[in-house]
Amino acid sequence: MRRNHWSRFFTLAGGLALVAGIQPFAAAAQQPQGDLVKTYIESQGQGRPDWVAAALEQSKSYLRSQGRAQGVNNADAELTLRNAIQDDLKQTHLRLDQVHNGVPVFGGQLVTQLVEGDVLSVGGRIYESARIDTTAKLSPRLATQAAIDALGYRGEFAHKPEAKLMVLPNQDGTDGATLTYSVTLEVEDGTDKTGHYRYFINANTGGVVWSYNEIDNVSATGSGRSLYSGTVTINTDNTSGTYYLRDLTRGSMQTSTMRNGTFSSYALTDADNVWGNGTNSDEDTAGVDAHFGAAKTWDYYLNVHGRRGINGSGYRMNSRVHYGNRYNNAFWNGSVMTYGDGDGTRFTPLVSLDVVGHEITHGLTEFTADLTYANESGAANESFSDIFGSMIEYYTGTVGGRSPDYLIGEDIYTPATAGDALRNMSNPAAEGDPDHYSKRYTGTDDSGGVHINSGIQNQAFYLLAEGGTNRTSGIAVTGIGRAAAERIFFRALTVKLFPSANFRDVRAKTLESAAELYGAGSAQYNATAQAWTAVGVN
Repeated sequence: MRRNHWSRFFTLAGGLALVAGIQPFAAAAQQPQGDLVKTYIESQGQGRPDWVAAALEQSKSYLRSQGRAQGVNNADAELTLRNAIQDDLKQTHLRLDQVHNGVPVFGGQLVTQLVEGDVLSVGGRIYESARIDTTAKLSPRLATQAAIDALGYRGEFAHKPEAKLMVLPNQDGTDGATLTYSVTLEVEDGTDKTGHYRYFINANTGGVVWSYNEIDNVSATGSGRSLYSGTVTINTDNTSGTYYLRDLTRGSMQTSTMRNGTFSSYALTDADNVWGNGTNSDEDTAGVDAHFGAAKTWDYYLNVHGRRGINGSGYRMNSRVHYGNRYNNAFWNGSVMTYGDGDGTRFTPLVSLDVVGHEITHGLTEFTADLTYANESGAANESFSDIFGSMIEYYTGTVGGRSPDYLIGEDIYTPATAGDALRNMSNPAAEGDPDHYSKRYTGTDDSGGVHINSGIQNQAFYLLAEGGTNRTSGIAVTGIGRAAAERIFFRALTVKLFPSANFRDVRAKTLESAAELYGAGSAQYNATAQAWTAVGVN
């Protein structure tokens, strides 16, 4: 049986308090880099700013006349606004979700790109086969029970399950769609059953049409002494003489402990602002790692990409350590980060810098492309987290005697085995993952290979950044450096990709990004194309 990996745990519970507004820059840029300037999220429900309303009307106007090329029959009835951003390239990007008779279409989304009020391009995917009868015979209550019965879990759910009517396009790539109820079952009991299970229940028959789990379970300015990064400086908060692991300079992010439970969290406090002892015998130590990693992740996205928090508007990142009893995982649950201590054999506490960056990036993906966590889109989702987890390491530099690298999870995985890792971006095959599309996994394990196949995109990024030759195709790529590569992939993720995107879509959108940032036909553009060709994605 293939090893398991940590993953994200995603939920949207009760709506998130998101604030639109101006996006400040970390530092003056020499030239536009595609950094975020403004952001707006429709779910806040506080009225659209004029720039959003104008961009939406222009997008709808364009799609009314040109939308049939994208599969849109009625732009006003079939598309609803999700969010909008502006960047320093003076471009506006809108995400428009597909609906049919007012029912959301799973994975259907268009991304419009506007320059000076004119629509420059439209990307994404509209499912024309989703235009089906939306009259449900089954009640939401029965659909919820059908999902619970299918899961077979009899404990308490973290949030009350709800059934939401949704049109589900065929997930095997064929034409067709089914009217379903989407039911999310959140298990957070600290056992191997912990997961975020999404079921699509046929709204007429009550049968399970499709399901997947968005957490891949394993069976199994103070001073902080961390587990993996040595002695580090961390921002804390002094309240009435007591220090808290709270960083008021980075969105008031806070780190707490669950004391090996699964429901309650407790503030980590200290009297002298010196935290941890470098081992897990002190519950503060893992808190230091999580707090430090969250701060470096915040700094990376702000200082490298001009993004203030994962939602672009200063999202408050809370982290919880010591989850469960010997729990071999870490997850993002749509609002907070949670880290287990590991069992000491397969994993040590899962709070290393690249793991923290990886998991928080799942939150960034949720707020942007929202790549479906299954099959190829899920592999792209995992890969983006690997990529930016690694780039956060390089941004931070050498800490605790550990130098940045393209290994994922090497500090926390199998402590008794030296030199291994969960994944290896420079040589995916070293950890049993494919480095070429011809070797991709096509089964149903691992949510359709979300961790396994991430090696394909990971290899493409590595070759683009560092250069080298793909071991399967024998195709060589001249690297363009990490700075250019990470900007290209960041732009593709945050303003161009969409929930159902596959590797070919990622290729197309990274090429668009390279053209916008560096010019069509530039060395960066040509290397991006060559990197994808090297891994068999054309």
